Amino acid sequence: MLCTDDSVTELSESTSQAVQTQDSQTQDSRTPDNRIGHPAVGTTGELIVISRQWVVEEPLATEIYEMMLRAYEPHRTDAPFRYVWTRDEWLEMMRHPRIMKFIATVDGRLSGVGTGVMGDAMREIGTSSVDHTEDRHPGRFVICQEDTFVDPSVHDTRVFLSLLRDGLRFGRENDAVVVFSTTDSMVERGFVRLLQRIIRKELGTEIQEVGAQRYYEFDTRPPDGDDDGDSGDGDT
Repeated sequence: MLCTDDSVTELSESTSQAVQTQDSQTQDSRTPDNRIGHPAVGTTGELIVISRQWVVEEPLATEIYEMMLRAYEPHRTDAPFRYVWTRDEWLEMMRHPRIMKFIATVDGRLSGVGTGVMGDAMREIGTSSVDHTEDRHPGRFVICQEDTFVDPSVHDTRVFLSLLRDGLRFGRENDAVVVFSTTDSMVERGFVRLLQRIIRKELGTEIQEVGAQRYYEFDTRPPDGDDDGDSGDGDT
């Protein structure tokens, strides 16, 4: 998971406050075919909405790709062997029916995107290894949180936070174990600490660093093991 949000550089007081107060500005609005998760009011009074889509077609897929290039360009040297996706690779991901796309809009303008790769698709496209996670959590559904980025022209921290939080909620709705990797520079800039604060607040669980360097996982199941939802198949 290479996340691009300059506010991650420091866990500043304003960012911490955004984590603490966003729930008070959240509503739950959904349509039958396109789940709209947890709109929030941004710092400038604009409406942030996260929509979930399994398949993204043209021209939106290319618009997202171009936004990804703008977002990742300053970070290209952080992970030169993994980023950036080629256009064909990205468009294939956008069409893949087992990769969830979290699409952020601000007052209707495309502003950020996150992707969550279902465990079976992880084997197919080879983005990350899922076997060792399934060995540690037999019978559990696994999701790889692959990309999270915000358009560089967007300076509202809540867009980035809203993408992260809706991804966590999707994992919780599917009783999933979520895995992700990141770069040394993102760890140094405080991304994992920021995500841990959100996970503790949202889920009450902890991030664990496992296996290869900068490879992490966390369980969306409550620590006491209570689970009122489904076993999870990624089809919510």
